[in-house]
Amino acid sequence: MKLTGIPVSQGMVLDKSYILTAIPEFEMEEKSDTPAEVSIALIDRAVHQVLGELKTSKLRMAGNTDHIALIQVQEAMLDDACFREDIIRNVKLGYSPEAAVMRAAKAQEEMLASLGDPYMVARAEDMHDISCRLACCIADKNYPDICGMNDPAIVVAQDLLPSMLISVDDSKVKGIIIERGTKTSHVSILAASIGIPMIVSCAGAMNIKDGTMVFLDSDKGEVYSDLNDDEHKRFMEIAASFSEEKAKLKDLAACEALSADGERMIVSANIVEPMGLSKVIENGMDGVGLFRTEFMYMNRKKLPTEEEQYTVYRLAAEKLAGKPIIIRTMDIGGDKTVECLDLQHEDNPFMGYRAIRICLDHKHIMLTQLRAILRASAYGNVWVMFPMIATAKELKAVLDMLSEVKAELKEQCVPFDAHIKVGIMVEIPSAVVMLDVLIKHLDFVSIGSNDLIQYTFAADRLNKNVGYLYNYMDPAVLRLIKHTINIAYRAGVECSICGEMAGEALGMAALVALGLKKFSISPSLGLMAKKRMSLLNAGKLAEVGTMMLEVENADEATEVLKAALPPKYS
Repeated sequence: MKLTGIPVSQGMVLDKSYILTAIPEFEMEEKSDTPAEVSIALIDRAVHQVLGELKTSKLRMAGNTDHIALIQVQEAMLDDACFREDIIRNVKLGYSPEAAVMRAAKAQEEMLASLGDPYMVARAEDMHDISCRLACCIADKNYPDICGMNDPAIVVAQDLLPSMLISVDDSKVKGIIIERGTKTSHVSILAASIGIPMIVSCAGAMNIKDGTMVFLDSDKGEVYSDLNDDEHKRFMEIAASFSEEKAKLKDLAACEALSADGERMIVSANIVEPMGLSKVIENGMDGVGLFRTEFMYMNRKKLPTEEEQYTVYRLAAEKLAGKPIIIRTMDIGGDKTVECLDLQHEDNPFMGYRAIRICLDHKHIMLTQLRAILRASAYGNVWVMFPMIATAKELKAVLDMLSEVKAELKEQCVPFDAHIKVGIMVEIPSAVVMLDVLIKHLDFVSIGSNDLIQYTFAADRLNKNVGYLYNYMDPAVLRLIKHTINIAYRAGVECSICGEMAGEALGMAALVALGLKKFSISPSLGLMAKKRMSLLNAGKLAEVGTMMLEVENADEATEVLKAALPPKYS
């Protein structure tokens, strides 16, 4: 039997299946005659119990910072006063304890799911996860758990939530097949960061029999079960070959990223929160090229304090031990209200009130974050980056705020890096056009290819109806990128890219052909990126880069590039 799904992280593995039971469902309209004080006491006992379980998991995972960071997120959600207030309100409206919890969680989930950034949307899954676990505890129902795995196996589930994955020894989970799920869910991001082969949206996955041999090819998004002897032998050979290649990749962790002709390339990481740092270090990456700080603002009624932000930024800087960490200031859109920001709904949020535009109107948000970033700069190689800069006037405004904060800290004798490097995301066509003006005030620029592509074609990257326009190989996009690189290099300013384009084989080759030497990608792709770099002759590809800019469409540009790539490049 062959099934197909969406690949999340690369891998080929042959092993027995471990079928995970479905997550219990709770009726959110269920009422109860139980006195409110009794229901609240029951809920509080359940919260205490789940917090205890999380604490035990944290102790068991000592040293695994990725897992510990995720546990801390869920602890914070359980301890959130707003979440508890909403639960109590539902109880007083006559809902059962389980329904009260699920209703309060749903309100938070809907808010998180409405956000434009897919990485932040994944926070909704964390809320659903912890609320299901809490409701199971209240109802005395078993919460699906893969801790019962005695032997290594490929986990097959209808859905999988983050706490299920953090509760088990990674070495036992050889692969994951999810019948539902999305590529950008939190559990998918976690699996990718750990390096577990995974496929989501795999229809029919729950028809796989427990304990049978399964071959998972998460490169192609394919699953094979009910294997005959010939298939078993063939897939065993394929899996063994992949394991050998994976072992060879690990040797690259201690190596610099070099092109085939000896050009030094910089391969840094995009991280959503500090949990991604372990993989950055493990894969020998050159630092963090994009630290998204939006998670600090999610799921809360009050803005994060300076001290909260400073603590996170300092820990990250210290852990990188001198390697650069580029902290991007808050980049949240106005499509729906983010509770602590009190934003209004907009009909066209990606073209509206977001990121730097919010901070220019609400200076206290930016000033607080800049103080935290500057204070953390005393403990590592911290750089600061501003998103969504469209005009020179906006850049001057944020630089004035940075100077203001520097003056305050100096007067207060608070240590910070007075020469902290400053940069912007180049993701709006106007910034590309005016870059020769903007560049005079910058130490670096980072191309945000995801937004640059959608703004170039006026095509929402989340809208399937205009998806055909979203193509980084189109000459219009390539020309904008090349112009950005040229302006930066002429000014002696560092230039990198932190969009998804850099993480794909074809995209990376195109960027090298255009002359780029600095990339920021998912931590799990660090070793593969080094391997790809070693196959590319940067000098010879430069000629191809010129040709790519002269063709008429993306298909022609792709054809020109592929013809110049080495046979083993993928």
